[in-house]
Amino acid sequence: MRMRGSGRGMRAAVVAAALVAGTAACSGGSDGSGDEAKPRKSGGGQKSETAALIEKTNKVMAATSFHASGTSTAFGGARQEIWWDPDAGMRMTVEADGGSGGEMYCKDGKSYISAPLLAETLGQRGQEVSVPAELTGSFVTVEASGEGCEAYFAVPESGKRVPEKDGAIEGRKSLAIAAGDSRTADVYHLAASGESRVLRMESRREGVQASTTYEGYGAEYTVELPPAEKQVPMAEFQQRIAAGAE
Repeated sequence: MRMRGSGRGMRAAVVAAALVAGTAACSGGSDGSGDEAKPRKSGGGQKSETAALIEKTNKVMAATSFHASGTSTAFGGARQEIWWDPDAGMRMTVEADGGSGGEMYCKDGKSYISAPLLAETLGQRGQEVSVPAELTGSFVTVEASGEGCEAYFAVPESGKRVPEKDGAIEGRKSLAIAAGDSRTADVYHLAASGESRVLRMESRREGVQASTTYEGYGAEYTVELPPAEKQVPMAEFQQRIAAGAE
């Protein structure tokens, strides 16, 4: 995922999407335009069977709590863990080798990314950022444009059925949906019976393989956003980074 421009012009929503590349529809099936943060729209006319399945699955996922864990294509296969509650929002932790990583939250379409994690993600994409000591415990806030937090784990509307990849995930029969382009390849394994939900998502980006397993649907999870005093708007974060670099 390429970042365009320097600090002022960096697209924070795309950065946030990169952090959850193992589960994010935002980066799961690009249309080749380079604007991975925008959701794909289906064409007009009657929905296909696959489109209806994807729509049904995304509605169930958005309305049901769950837990997901596995690896992420961010940081070359770092470990990630996600908790989702429809009312409280989403929490994600990322841990790379050596103990680096951080946390990210999302509620009502607004993302809260720990400053070290944001800086490390940008560094992975060739944009070095030095976080001042006073900001290391802060969370950079990013306002989404008309998208809810479920965009991070929704199955892309551009997905296609790949019956040859159907199988079983931990004993449950699954249906495979593939999405991607020349740079990415994602396969979503959906439950073949019962409520439509994702059981596992497999990703490949720039040669890095990752897999995330979903479970614990309907359980209770605690998701608490960072306190207000630790929140820093992206614009302010950029200004303070730029000031420190002078």
